[in-house]
Amino acid sequence: MNLHETLIICKDVLRNEFHNSRVLITIILFLIISLLSIYSASLIQMLLPNGVISGSIIYITTFLVLLLLGPIFVIALSHNSISSEIESGTIRFIIPKMNRSSFILGKFMGLTIVFSLIIGIVYVILFVYSALHMQTNTPLYPILSWFLLSLYFACFVGICLNISLLANNSSSALVLSITSLIILLAFSTGFKYEFLKYLSPTWYSFIGFDATFNPKAAPMQIVKSIGGMLFLITVSLVTLLYSANRRDF
Repeated sequence: MNLHETLIICKDVLRNEFHNSRVLITIILFLIISLLSIYSASLIQMLLPNGVISGSIIYITTFLVLLLLGPIFVIALSHNSISSEIESGTIRFIIPKMNRSSFILGKFMGLTIVFSLIIGIVYVILFVYSALHMQTNTPLYPILSWFLLSLYFACFVGICLNISLLANNSSSALVLSITSLIILLAFSTGFKYEFLKYLSPTWYSFIGFDATFNPKAAPMQIVKSIGGMLFLITVSLVTLLYSANRRDF
């Protein structure tokens, strides 16, 4: 892997994505989600006694909405990141000029940064609103929520890139990505087999959610949440690098 080449691909992804209408639509939708969270928090505050979960409700609603809807946005933006270049044939002009590992890691870094920035925008808005209108300016909730959701989205970026690398066209990549999302969401329930939930980023994210907002949660829960998602990200990257080196473009 060449760090310089990786950064070139990462910058190229960032430049292309922020000129992509789908990214702009995603940013708008995320901002709408944050505004709806603010609105719902205001309604809840009117119905609850003073002081009851006043500082965290706005972050709770946003976290849950992004946890459930976030992977859909990741799939929409990431499913054809590599498959479109395979389909068009442009990857044949890129791969001979650089290390394959640099190309793959650059794609992953770029997409992860895109989603991390979008999540960050949402939580900055929520933090400012909370500080001005709810008299709550603790940075713990927004920072921890941003970090956990960034890891959560990175898990799905890795999954989408694996599928995009193996698929021959964007349509197949989209169908397989949606199928994988449904399977992973189902895995988070465990079914009759408890071990299945350890394969789902959603389950680890729910653990992080509980550890963040539940005062009675065990401190090790946050470690389990972060560690589990980092493990899944590592597995995705290892699989990506192996597949990239074996793939015939």
